[in-house]
Amino acid sequence: MPIVFSAITSHSPLLLERVGRDNRQRLAATLASYAALEQMLYAAKPDTLVVISPHGEIMPETFGIGLADRFTASFETFGDFSPQPSWPADGKTAQDIRSA
Repeated sequence: MPIVFSAITSHSPLLLERVGRDNRQRLAATLASYAALEQMLYAAKPDTLVVISPHGEIMPETFGIGLADRFTASFETFGDFSPQPSWPADGKTAQDIRSA
């Protein structure tokens, strides 16, 4: 499976309308960049998205792969108690990465 697209982004919860509310005006340039990034990602037509995050338990010289059936984002820490988005996992790709 080839890598067809990659990006490094900021990930402030203020970028979400339901969290950032009025503060989103201050993030106009970042939001415009995200819109352009969205178009590039869509054009690349990836089969799977791999998200690498600096959050969670850090282990020197290794990394973990989430093997859940679904992944759910939670923004309750930031005051958003609305239904949270969730996505199915791609266990085959996770296993392929692990095997490599």
